[in-house]
Amino acid sequence: ALLCAGCCVFYSAFIGDLFTAVAQTVFPNSELSRPFCLGFLTLFLLLPLCLMSDLSALQYSSVGGLGGILFVLVFVVVRCFDGSYEEGGKFYKYVDDALHPFPSGLGLWSIGPGMMVMMNMTVIAFLIHYNGVKYMTELKITTTDNYRKAVTFSMFGA
Repeated sequence: ALLCAGCCVFYSAFIGDLFTAVAQTVFPNSELSRPFCLGFLTLFLLLPLCLMSDLSALQYSSVGGLGGILFVLVFVVVRCFDGSYEEGGKFYKYVDDALHPFPSGLGLWSIGPGMMVMMNMTVIAFLIHYNGVKYMTELKITTTDNYRKAVTFSMFGA
């Protein structure tokens, strides 16, 4: 239960930060604060999802989410190779100086702002690890070859 609660906190913070930035861009004259957006999304988006007993209703929105990720991936790859955000690129001057990359100076065992991202990835890796048997039993044809294909696709295809 503690692990699930931790995942909900991480997802709430992640979605809340994204939604706050989008909401403040779409509604620039409103006073949408991060705590308001975080509470709103947690109560009206994440809580109903957590209370669902059958997640099969999410299969269609999951495909839409995958499409959105692929859409963003295409633009990230294009911008990576065309140098738009590098010094001298056509978008470099539009990026705030605080957002330009800089060496952190932190060592391997230092604690910094990226620690929360690392903790989130660790939690997700753990969830995938202990749910592996469940994923195997949910396959239509439960063979190790099918499981290997599903895991390979999810790791490299998604």
